[in-house]
Amino acid sequence: MPQLDSLTGLFDRTETISCVETLAAAFGIENIAIIDIEILRFGSINNAVGTDTADKVIKTAARRLLKHFSHVPAIGRLHGDHFCLVFTKPEILENEVKNLLEFTQRPMAIEGQIIVLGLRLGIAKGNVSTSDGKALVNHAEIALNNAKRRNLNIVEFCPSMALDAQQVHEIENDLRVSLFINSAELHQALTNNEFELHYQPIINIEKQRIEYFEALIRWRHPAKGLIPPLQFIPIAERINIMNVLGQFIIDRACLDAAKIPEAQGYTPGISINISPSQFQDTDILLATLKRAIKHAGIMSNHIQLEITESTEFCHVMEDSLDALKRLGVKLSIDDFGTGFSAISRLIELPFDCIKIDKSFIRDLMCNDAKTRNKAEKMVSGLIKIAESIGLKTIVEGVETKEQLTLVKSFGATLIQGFYFAKPMPFEQATSFCIEEEIA
Repeated sequence: MPQLDSLTGLFDRTETISCVETLAAAFGIENIAIIDIEILRFGSINNAVGTDTADKVIKTAARRLLKHFSHVPAIGRLHGDHFCLVFTKPEILENEVKNLLEFTQRPMAIEGQIIVLGLRLGIAKGNVSTSDGKALVNHAEIALNNAKRRNLNIVEFCPSMALDAQQVHEIENDLRVSLFINSAELHQALTNNEFELHYQPIINIEKQRIEYFEALIRWRHPAKGLIPPLQFIPIAERINIMNVLGQFIIDRACLDAAKIPEAQGYTPGISINISPSQFQDTDILLATLKRAIKHAGIMSNHIQLEITESTEFCHVMEDSLDALKRLGVKLSIDDFGTGFSAISRLIELPFDCIKIDKSFIRDLMCNDAKTRNKAEKMVSGLIKIAESIGLKTIVEGVETKEQLTLVKSFGATLIQGFYFAKPMPFEQATSFCIEEEIA
């Protein structure tokens, strides 16, 4: 007897794989294709309508798939909100994807709720290098996960994705191991063999001095060497350990801030990135900052916190920002211009500064006149608006003399980028602070 999913009556994962292998034996693996289907935002649906109603959504979706794709050799429910369609004619996939998109246009009426589904698709086609049915199903799942990471709705598997998936798994596993081994050091934030901070200066070109050093975490892996944050920070967010890393960054940065020498009659501050997940428990964030500032023996106004613009500024976030402001630290919106904050909200929220995203600075040098003109208007406009409401602006990503000259003409005074310096270990950064002439 075939193994069926208890909720939907579709094939379960094991039976789906068995069907793929049976079809591959009959038609050849190169004639088998799979579409892995995920219902978008199903977690939100579950939270909004409850588990029982969410189960009815899954059952209704299963019934509609059976009716809409009665010609398909096998339909399975792999797990949760993930379904799978198996085809023996890869050449018809394009039409089948269109059918799936049409499938989502029909609203569901369930217990008085009108629900419209969105789908994300991972596609895999068999070929001579595909080992078996399990591998083909896995390829479709890898494509789906790749689509999720890239915020796309449809992705087709290619071999490089398997290597990328393996590397992500290794980094995630190594990160867990590293945090477990070094947990005491991370919580104490005194010594750590693998995590370290590098610092990039934020230059005040008007006053000819370093205003802040931005603290940027680095992971010096014992086997892989220095791993950039873009590779491990999203994983740390996903596995819910950013609070641990965040505490380490705050403590270490404050200790380093106490050791920054005075230059030209001014002592630069420290700018620290705060992860959105750290706002999930503001009490911990506030306690960490208070303890770190007191332990380091520094003034709280020497600390600037950078908060990514795409963070949702809900009422809880507003309360958190007010509490941080009362602590005496300065607040900056990071990557401004790429997220969802309205300009009008800048007046309402207690920010001191906006950091203009480096993508606009890159576009200032674009060969396409339309893109270049748009970037110029955006950068100059944001600087003027910020100045009119009493906010400072930091322009990041300045890498060339031409970019520097252009943003200076827009009125920019705080500049960050490779033109002046790349992120450096602390000792090198303080030497830069003392020795380098800023021009």
